[in-house]
Amino acid sequence: MQSRLPDSFVGATWRGTTPVEPNAKVIGVAFNLDDGAVLRLRLPIESAKQLQESIAEFTAAYTSSHSDRSSAMPSVPGSTPVEGVKV
Repeated sequence: MQSRLPDSFVGATWRGTTPVEPNAKVIGVAFNLDDGAVLRLRLPIESAKQLQESIAEFTAAYTSSHSDRSSAMPSVPGSTPVEGVKV
């Protein structure tokens, strides 16, 4: 399946998050890039909240769409152990 993301997006994994810096009202988020570099971002709290909500919304939609498919799959008869039958 072809990616819907443009090529300008680089591969990364989440590295970590810092506690909120109360005086500056910022939080740090870091990512490991596929090329070995580390990207560290200082986000204003409001921006971090928007990021959190956006990620939660899209991951929930992804999770529910995939679990709906698996729950719609037929089960194999006899796949659940019956009381008194050795498995």
